Amino acid sequence: MIEQYDVHSCTDVTGFGLAGHAVEMAEGSGVTLVISVKDLPVQKEAFELARMGLVPEGAYKNRTYTSDHVDYADTEECMIDIFCDPQTSGGLLISVSREDGEQIMKDFAQADMETTCRIIGEVTNKQEISKTEEPFMIYLDNAATSLQKPEEVGKAVADAILHMGNPGRGIHGASLDAARMIYDTRSLISQLFHAKSPSQVAFTANSTESLNLAVEGIFRPGDHVITTMMEHNSVLRPLFRMEEKGVELTILPADKQGCINYQDFESAYRSNTRAVVCTHASNLTGNVNDLEKIGEICKKLGILFLLDASQTAGVFDIDMEEMGIDVICFTGHKGLLGPQGTGGICVREGLDIQPLIVGGSGVQSFLRTQPEQMPERLEAGTLNCHGLAGLHAALLYIGQTGMEFIRKREQCLMRQFYEGVKDIPGVMVYGDFSLESLDKRAPVVTLNVGDYDSGEIADELAVSYEIYARAGAHCAPLMHQALGTEKQGAVRFSMSHFNTEDEIDQAVKAVRELSGH
Repeated sequence: MIEQYDVHSCTDVTGFGLAGHAVEMAEGSGVTLVISVKDLPVQKEAFELARMGLVPEGAYKNRTYTSDHVDYADTEECMIDIFCDPQTSGGLLISVSREDGEQIMKDFAQADMETTCRIIGEVTNKQEISKTEEPFMIYLDNAATSLQKPEEVGKAVADAILHMGNPGRGIHGASLDAARMIYDTRSLISQLFHAKSPSQVAFTANSTESLNLAVEGIFRPGDHVITTMMEHNSVLRPLFRMEEKGVELTILPADKQGCINYQDFESAYRSNTRAVVCTHASNLTGNVNDLEKIGEICKKLGILFLLDASQTAGVFDIDMEEMGIDVICFTGHKGLLGPQGTGGICVREGLDIQPLIVGGSGVQSFLRTQPEQMPERLEAGTLNCHGLAGLHAALLYIGQTGMEFIRKREQCLMRQFYEGVKDIPGVMVYGDFSLESLDKRAPVVTLNVGDYDSGEIADELAVSYEIYARAGAHCAPLMHQALGTEKQGAVRFSMSHFNTEDEIDQAVKAVRELSGH
């Protein structure tokens, strides 16, 4: 039986691709090891391991490969798969007999070099491999929520449920452990967004709560706010509600590819303009906005910049200081790979936001009002400590894996899918896929097949192919107006670095079959 294994759950490996199979080379039981040598590029790594006798001699052959290609070499003794970006350190997957695997583990423990070696999969015999059928499901709805998460996330949540108390509400061990974890998580978020202090980070349930908090807590009647047609309802509806209370609103148009014109920000400026509120990436098209450019415009005009980072946090680098961002609203369950019910808001030092909810804070309990200092000012009541423990584990995983690797991997899969479907007759793909934009896009491809309702296509994908995508309006009504898809909706495919090339090929094949070509 194959034990479900995924290289991406091995936090020791600094650069890797995705394994599509485990190979048994022996008659009896076999194991798959993952090996990484610290700071040693994978090309040299393989030669060094062979030289030291830690892998069978001649098992590795020097072949040309690219970052999205899996190369391998077979011998009678073992098989080596190489998973890496040639510019970074990588990892080797080695399938050997259990006896050889155990010996390699012992050799590594005694080797005088910085290495990691661990078993990540096991098989018993070839017959059982061929008969074993894993549940088949291809998940391509990561813009809605990440389904495949590092296993450390689930373990952290389970451990927190059993052992963590209420942070800031006691001096006993359970409460202090929770408080330390919460502080560490704040620190990781502040580092992620290059904020000056962990105290700038307040936790919420999701981006929607954070955006409501920011919009309600900053704007007052008479203020003017600029936003765009790219926005999710979590931005639009709070702004529409504030418009009813006297806030003036300008919505910048988007073209047929879903792109905005940055000059429109300056053209929309008024003497009472208070802020720009916009998304980093469209959840519908995957188009990404230039934060540095928008930040420069806001700084020039002397207005605030509020960012919805729901689709990009954990995947794209966001530097609130360098990019001139005053408020970042984020969720924990998408690119950050954490549990649902986690999110937060990162606020520039010196910017006061009136709290949306007031109540218990654990400090200054005799005040009639919410404490002035962050983060207690924006955190009333008990935090989702259990969920934040999972987010903490996810942030550690992202830091160890590398955000750049995750982004490039997802963009590679996105390009593979786009190239596979863009020329299928009857298939319309939405968004900006120009050459200069390909490496800047979020990992999203949205399309329609002929005149079919998007819901029909998504249902057929799920029922007949076990491919899970998202259809409909995606809570982005103005973007659908710009694209002309209000009635039909659209089918969105959104990738994770946990997806494989084979899964993408199967999704392309399914779209082709549904189109009748």
